[in-house]
Amino acid sequence: MDEPIVIQLSRPEVYVNQISFGGRDAVAATLSNDFIHLVDLEAKKSKQTLDVAKRVVGIHFDLSGNPILRAVDDSFGIHLFDIRTGSKKKSRVNPVMENHQVVCSACSEQYIALGSSTFVLENGDKKKSKKTGASGDVETDDESGEENEDEVDPIASPHIISIFDLRKCTDPVLTIKDSHSDSINSLSFMRDGQHLISGGSDGLLNIFNASCSIEDEALQSTCSVGSSINRVGYLSKRLVYACTDDNKCSVFIANTPDDVDYLFMRNVVDGRFLVDALKGGIDERPVALLECDAEGKSTQLNLS
Repeated sequence: MDEPIVIQLSRPEVYVNQISFGGRDAVAATLSNDFIHLVDLEAKKSKQTLDVAKRVVGIHFDLSGNPILRAVDDSFGIHLFDIRTGSKKKSRVNPVMENHQVVCSACSEQYIALGSSTFVLENGDKKKSKKTGASGDVETDDESGEENEDEVDPIASPHIISIFDLRKCTDPVLTIKDSHSDSINSLSFMRDGQHLISGGSDGLLNIFNASCSIEDEALQSTCSVGSSINRVGYLSKRLVYACTDDNKCSVFIANTPDDVDYLFMRNVVDGRFLVDALKGGIDERPVALLECDAEGKSTQLNLS
């Protein structure tokens, strides 16, 4: 077995939050100090450092072949870095909830999804909530204290998923407000780029069709794993998984997005921590668990 490649990106007390792959020459990592490093695997070092001056919650290489890295900050800002030219462009999407903080994200060729939770302002005031009238203009709260039936109540929807079309990344094409009762911790698009997997602290793994504009129609299936989910994803066209805070991995087989069967659940070895689930190397062992010990040393365990 080849020795692992170790690349030191920063001081030992700074840790890696997320890694994004866009090919062997396109690898990026975001650190706990919110800097993003573009990594040269051949030279085994960082070749460029990117700064968004915000807390980074997700990084995603463009899947259409363009040399673009998208970085999502917690204020609904999307930063586009052109890896070849070094140029940068920032935009901000318009979610239904204005007093929300982004906690996770996912990206496909057509959509970007942002999971967010409400936060309380220090002065106790209610931040302006957006409502869209028939004309499409954005309105805000007035000072009269009168309530408008079109106004979105942020307290009633503390945990939402906003899905945007990358071709016109302004207003959401789908807002999911009622499918999770607790914080949304992980999002991942399936291989088709249209169906979104979500996992939350409520222990629910949901699958949505992003092409639907109504939540009830978009929700394809719901599976409960019983414990808080910290990571979801897909291993193949049909296999999806959820990793939980109690170091268990549940694997499901999606016959269709609205027909999902529970396949199996595995625990990691005592004293070790579950990091993620990976695609196995052979068909007979399709799932591999990535574990680590208390010192952060990782191992891979193949499953049947």
